[in-house]
Amino acid sequence: IYFNDEVLALDGSGNATAEPYKQGSTVFANVYKHLGSPTQLADSVRVANSGGKWTDGHRLRGLTYIHAMMRYDEKAYASGLPNISAVVKGREVYDPRTETTVWSDNAALCVLDYLLADFGLNASLDEIDLNSFISAANICDETVETLDDEEKRYTCNGVVDLASKPNEILEDMLTSCAGFLAYTGGKWRLNVGAFNAPVLTIEPKHARDALLLKPHRSRYRLVNTIRGAFVSPEHQWQPTEFPPVSRDVYVSEDGDEEVASTLDLPFTQSHTMAQRIAYIALEKNRRQKQILFPANMIGFQIAAGNTIAVN
Repeated sequence: IYFNDEVLALDGSGNATAEPYKQGSTVFANVYKHLGSPTQLADSVRVANSGGKWTDGHRLRGLTYIHAMMRYDEKAYASGLPNISAVVKGREVYDPRTETTVWSDNAALCVLDYLLADFGLNASLDEIDLNSFISAANICDETVETLDDEEKRYTCNGVVDLASKPNEILEDMLTSCAGFLAYTGGKWRLNVGAFNAPVLTIEPKHARDALLLKPHRSRYRLVNTIRGAFVSPEHQWQPTEFPPVSRDVYVSEDGDEEVASTLDLPFTQSHTMAQRIAYIALEKNRRQKQILFPANMIGFQIAAGNTIAVN
């Protein structure tokens, strides 16, 4: 719990333990936390102090909230009522690897949860290719070394605003893992930003018509630098620019002129993770070759998002 962006030290009963919100034996701030369980009871302190306006029937079941009680003191509240905020561990999500529902910031599991949730796409498990999500979840949990430490490859930490359109919410969540979500054959499938071995090699004998090769994209579509923002814990979880990523060879190819695009990552809280995602976006932009391959029946073995080899 934060008062004016400063951590409020609390004991196990919700009482402030440090100045200016505790002076001597007098406590000037209390915070009571309620996590929204289905059996949640009304806040007893609020019931006792509300003069009947808040009753035992005000249980707010299913809703997470805090009750902050402040006693006026010139020293504690010299600037008036504080701005109150909190860092929250949010929803518990289903993990098909263990068949349990627990808290996790695994990006693939968070995307899966939104697909299944009644406030999301309300899909059934029969509409989910669980193997693709299990594979993606394992990739997200891989450990990646950084200059100073190590971290998981991809995590998803952020807030879903249900006023937004579902496709916009999914697009934002997928940025956290450089993800690609497809609905094919009646099932949702997820790929995240990591190498996947080819599932098939196609050759000229598999073509039913002439191939079309597009070796270059239009010049105005190419960039050599990716800039953007992530959510920084060091800056009170505000959008913060991550160090831009570029490759000298691409800048050189573009006449030593920086051509940048913006990639905002609202569900990423690490600048090193943000840079890895940005490098993937850069390489996807610069790998320009596209092939239109009118395949024979072998094409039915391939789903959107698969990696294939072309001989």
